[in-house]
Amino acid sequence: MSIRNQKRARERLERYAQKTGKWGDWMYSSLPNGAGSSGWARQFNRAMKNDRCAAMFRDVQHPVFGTVTHIMISTISGIEPTWQEKQRLKNELLGREYTAIEIMPPAGEVVDEADAYHIWGFVSDVGLSLFDHKERQNAAS
Repeated sequence: MSIRNQKRARERLERYAQKTGKWGDWMYSSLPNGAGSSGWARQFNRAMKNDRCAAMFRDVQHPVFGTVTHIMISTISGIEPTWQEKQRLKNELLGREYTAIEIMPPAGEVVDEADAYHIWGFVSDVGLSLFDHKERQNAAS
């Protein structure tokens, strides 16, 4: 099968997965040598993939929040997921109790080598919410 036909087949599979919500089972892989030859990409130590997307993970120690999980996510076709799909990904990859923040870095830190986006998952309270502090306490009760 030609590269062009392979790409079309991946796009059809992804459109089907997006339309039906059937993304297939997550397949797990260990990355003992990281995902790149240098820099932070070498710190990715695990990956997951299904019929919709692929994700690579690394854990980073933060002085305030403790262990924070950095996930680089890309879809099979390069089409960015909808907000609802990103929420589903956060829940499936990290857990429902996590807060995740998508990072838009300063211009000098942009790495644009793949059609991917980055989320940082926090199990601790990061102080960011759609609700003010009082509303958050009431919602948690």
